Amino acid sequence: MRVIGHFVSFGVTLALMIVVCTFAIGWKCKGVKRRQKKYKGTNCFVIYGPQIITLISAPLILADQTRHVLSDLYDLTGYGWAWCGDNPVFPRVNVSWADNCKWSATQYVCNQPCCVPTSEALALGLDFGPVLTPADIAPDAICECNCLPGNEENMKHLSMIGIIFTIFFTYSGFFLLALGALWNADIINKVKKMKKQWAALRTTTAPTPKAVHKMHSLAEFKAFLASHNNVVVDCSASFCVPCKVSFLCTVTFYANHAHNLTRSP
Repeated sequence: MRVIGHFVSFGVTLALMIVVCTFAIGWKCKGVKRRQKKYKGTNCFVIYGPQIITLISAPLILADQTRHVLSDLYDLTGYGWAWCGDNPVFPRVNVSWADNCKWSATQYVCNQPCCVPTSEALALGLDFGPVLTPADIAPDAICECNCLPGNEENMKHLSMIGIIFTIFFTYSGFFLLALGALWNADIINKVKKMKKQWAALRTTTAPTPKAVHKMHSLAEFKAFLASHNNVVVDCSASFCVPCKVSFLCTVTFYANHAHNLTRSP
């Protein structure tokens, strides 16, 4: 199942990278036209930089999955990139790790011996270490070529090839892909524009009312209210009781018109 998963993951990622690169080299895109006009006469990288970076990111993203597929192909067909184990390319017979494992496709530094029977090692012409007894291999006395337990397949146990492919190639590839997309979208200038617009919104002052009229009676207030719009009513202290009623009515009336209302003590 792991082998099938490697091939499916490689196929899906490869298809996605082909789509991304197809869009990247579509020279009629808006971003390229904008940079051709803005940076006319400059070097090629300034204009086509996002496309170049995106094309570089694709093989980097695919590198680790390609390593998996090549290792599986060697196990299936004998052609590919061998892992360090029971094979004549990178033999690791009856030892957990060997110096020749450095350039193999092995992702992790193995801590379990690769048990290979002496007869098999001689038949394959493999260099082998000490002859292991069942007690040296595992409690259940099964002779298998393993690397390390599944729960230890993590960053702490990566080999040199594992560090290069799993960490450096993969993460640098995704970083370049994101950089190319943001550059093509002209994200820096858009952020600057948003910053200016936000600053303009924060400095905008509220409009001042057209006029301020002081009311001294309820009748005067009602008459004025019936004949004027967009006004600010300032109730005087002698108009205290009716002002409370008028204040509530004014809030209801002016709420739909977004007008200000001030009230003096």
